[in-house]
Amino acid sequence: MLLTAQNISKRFGGLAALTDVSFAIDRGSIFGLIGPNGAGKTTLFNCLTGVYKPSAGRFTFEGADITGLSEPKVAQRGIARTFQNIRLFREMTVLENVMVGRHSRTAAGLWGAVARDRAARAEERDIQRTAVELLDFVGLAGQEDRLSKHLPYGHQRRLEVARALAAEPSLLCLDEPAAGMNPSEVNGLMTLIGLIRDRGVTVLLIEHHMRVVMGVCDRLAVLDGGCVIAEATPAEVRNDRRVVEAYLGAAVAQ
Repeated sequence: MLLTAQNISKRFGGLAALTDVSFAIDRGSIFGLIGPNGAGKTTLFNCLTGVYKPSAGRFTFEGADITGLSEPKVAQRGIARTFQNIRLFREMTVLENVMVGRHSRTAAGLWGAVARDRAARAEERDIQRTAVELLDFVGLAGQEDRLSKHLPYGHQRRLEVARALAAEPSLLCLDEPAAGMNPSEVNGLMTLIGLIRDRGVTVLLIEHHMRVVMGVCDRLAVLDGGCVIAEATPAEVRNDRRVVEAYLGAAVAQ
């Protein structure tokens, strides 16, 4: 088991955003989180990745308690994420964006970067090679020198994925990666998610696009009102009366 969430709760004042959320993710799997808007999916991501500290409960990752760790420490443990709203460095090149994503794995430190000693220069060359390889992996080969703001929308999504992968995560958390994509881009995204798993990276996916969810996920947890109402395979979730009533019927109708 790679990740377990045990009775995670999060309150904002008098509002309960999450209540006793529990699930488990197997290493090497693609696990989906679905549910209506406001169900608590992104709040759960934020609790896992160190943006928020849970009000109660515990996250265990690779056998260690990571509850309440800061964002940099969570990243160092091996969890990376993308965001629902694209957060690229728009005035940086495509290559530079991916190189920035490598910062949690660098060893030369601040003095090495300033002094430009041999170790720092060697490390920078390695980071650049890795970034170029990742851009090729996500389908952005040849785009290294373009400013990220000039990429088409679907390519910006792929760039975010490459930047997250640069941190060499064991778990990649994708927050609605298909949002705003056309059908062709969605097909490419589904293929890419499968290839990410083939690299040995476990994927945790928030997504409203049912074709993506049903097409790539091994298991799903369904949130409604901050609570888990089902955790099962996609086929089982599709036939769960509670899920259909709370969310899936409306989602399919869209």
